[in-house]
Amino acid sequence: CGVTPFCGQMGGEGADPLTLTCASPAATISAVVFADYGGSTIFPEQMPKDQYAKTFVIDARDAQQFATAHIDNAHNIEWREVLAKREHIPKDRMVLIYCNTGSLSAQAGFALRVAGWSNVRILQGGYQEWLAKGGMQANERAAGTQRAH
Repeated sequence: CGVTPFCGQMGGEGADPLTLTCASPAATISAVVFADYGGSTIFPEQMPKDQYAKTFVIDARDAQQFATAHIDNAHNIEWREVLAKREHIPKDRMVLIYCNTGSLSAQAGFALRVAGWSNVRILQGGYQEWLAKGGMQANERAAGTQRAH
């Protein structure tokens, strides 16, 4: 159908939404309507520094941008590839996805949520905002508890 990446033959109960064929845009909408998008963003200042070690972080930018700079322990899975590499993405802990500004990671996160990942959060504002707000110290900075160096 060309409307979404969720194409294949419209199946019945238990059908994989990633292999649905879109008979029409309305069929596409009904196929993805179950994916709750609310509450899936997180601001840099909401993420305590120690939470990063417990989180599966995905840098959805291209390999060159990832090589230049990225959040520590991030996995580079370009936004277009998250569904193809979904077997490497855990469902049992928080998954944080970011790109430069948050728009491409939001698309990747939505695709994962449609595919059944309810543990996905999008870093609001992406890597640029994360850096501007203090990176790993954004939470401490926002709370006014960051120590002077």
